[in-house]
Amino acid sequence: HGEPLAMDAGFVVFSVAGLDLPSRETLENEHLSKRMLDSQVAAQSLLYLVAAFARRATFANRSRFAVALLDEWWGIGSSPYGRALIREWLRDSRKHNAAVGLFSQHADDFDDEVRSFLGTRMVFRQRTMSAATAALEFLDVVDDDLIERLVSSNVDEGGFASGTCLLRDLDNRVGLVQVHQSFNPDLREAADTNPTPVPSRGAGPERVEVAV
Repeated sequence: HGEPLAMDAGFVVFSVAGLDLPSRETLENEHLSKRMLDSQVAAQSLLYLVAAFARRATFANRSRFAVALLDEWWGIGSSPYGRALIREWLRDSRKHNAAVGLFSQHADDFDDEVRSFLGTRMVFRQRTMSAATAALEFLDVVDDDLIERLVSSNVDEGGFASGTCLLRDLDNRVGLVQVHQSFNPDLREAADTNPTPVPSRGAGPERVEVAV
């Protein structure tokens, strides 16, 4: 048995990579959702539990501002229970001196209801022209030249380098912002979501950090 997780710590990371998550189509289809595998049901339950713990932690102390960042939030928001949790979280965050950030790879994952709660929006480099178009629509920006720049990594031609994004603030102003990784190597490692190589057969057991 390890030490209990201190949810009032300055920086807490939950890592739940490798879950057998059902697709959004499966969750939204009554027939398919009833045929989900046990592993998929368990994955949805675990994600909800992690989100609920995070929400509780951000609301615990109004004298201290707290923020939760949910990467690939669609995994939680695809289920009706998860979506209700996210909706309540977004609605009640301000009065608890807290905030929640939702991250996804495509702007279409944010429907009108969720968008109505998002005061600050950020868009990073996109993979396709259609995704870039949706991303600019997410920011309420119309600019055909910017669409082409948003799918390019060539900085000399106006493309977007890693960490460069468009940010829309609470006053609907849109500007270019550069986001840097933490200068603390421990924080960088704890928050790294890049997939790790699968150990070769016969290798020793891999240590997994569930929370830091």
